[in-house]
Amino acid sequence: MSRPPVVFLSSIDWNDSWQRHQIFATALAERGHRVFFVENTVLRNPRPRDARRIARRVARLVSPPKPPASQVRVLPPLVLPPTNRLFRWLNGRVALPNLTRKLKRAGLNESPIVFVYSPSATHLRLLDLLRPRQVVYDCASNFRAHPNAPADVARLESDLLDRSDMVLTDSDFLFEQKRAEHPSVRQVHQGVARGFFLSESPPKSYRSACYFGTLHNGLDYGAIAELAEAGVEVTLIGSVKHQPPPLPPNVRLMPPVPAADLPAAIAPYDALLLPYVVDGFNEAVVPAKLYECLATSKPVLASALPSLRALSGLVYVADGPGEWATAFASLPLTETPARRKDRRGRAKKFLREDELAHLLDAIDAAGSAPARRARTEPSIEVATIAL
Repeated sequence: MSRPPVVFLSSIDWNDSWQRHQIFATALAERGHRVFFVENTVLRNPRPRDARRIARRVARLVSPPKPPASQVRVLPPLVLPPTNRLFRWLNGRVALPNLTRKLKRAGLNESPIVFVYSPSATHLRLLDLLRPRQVVYDCASNFRAHPNAPADVARLESDLLDRSDMVLTDSDFLFEQKRAEHPSVRQVHQGVARGFFLSESPPKSYRSACYFGTLHNGLDYGAIAELAEAGVEVTLIGSVKHQPPPLPPNVRLMPPVPAADLPAAIAPYDALLLPYVVDGFNEAVVPAKLYECLATSKPVLASALPSLRALSGLVYVADGPGEWATAFASLPLTETPARRKDRRGRAKKFLREDELAHLLDAIDAAGSAPARRARTEPSIEVATIAL
């Protein structure tokens, strides 16, 4: 019996910075679903500094990326940001019907399961057009505190919750928030692949540290500069979403590496970094790479995010300036075999295959439950914002 198609309305582009979007899409493709991955439809108006990103988007329209899973079809969308009534109207009347036809030409010939990653007017209108059999809101961000979200994001998210059969979250913060607003909420992390469980001895001295992942404005570059100025050799591996500020010369920027090659790429470093700005948006974040870092058994220096404070026995939480350099300098004294073993043990509780099994079970359970109220009227004018 064939499995239904799945459409991902993503909040990111498909690239080497592997996140739950690609992990879940690939898992469903390997299960036998035909998967259509609609890349980021953006939330804000472009700025001059976005010129390179716009150029990349145009290039992707001509030549979309080809994921390793043959059953995943990536579609870069040609849409306007949903930042005013005119853009939303044009999207609803022109761009999104065109995108829907593109999906059908790509092989979407029946009602799909739809994963939605952001509460935007664009995604709500696409739900009207796709008429899904099941809607999964995979909420891994606190959009109500997003610095670039539309002014009516809370109302948009309420509408999305009303249409969703199930809500997925990763952090405790989002789980508690969403289960007060929806009857079916599951907490699922993307987990850690077994390749990150490196077999190595602790270094004889601590000299280097590495951050891997997307470079964006939510990173604490002050912490990175502090470590570099203290003599630590810092490497940042990942795609550039926002250009980093000027950094000391011993901070090295490296391009992203394929997900399968990432364990080998981070193996040479003495410590790993999770440096995030602590603000209203990031307070809901569980770093996608958290359990990958723990699996290596390497020391992990991290910002004081709520999701990381609970792991203070496993990671070194830096509360402010000065603490990053102090924590790194103390590693020869504070690192112990027991602590390294405990990191691995914690990571093993979040193996990727186990988390994906939870995801698939949740989808099957939601599919067998009575459908939630479906909207029949187009939502193009719902939640418009003032110019």
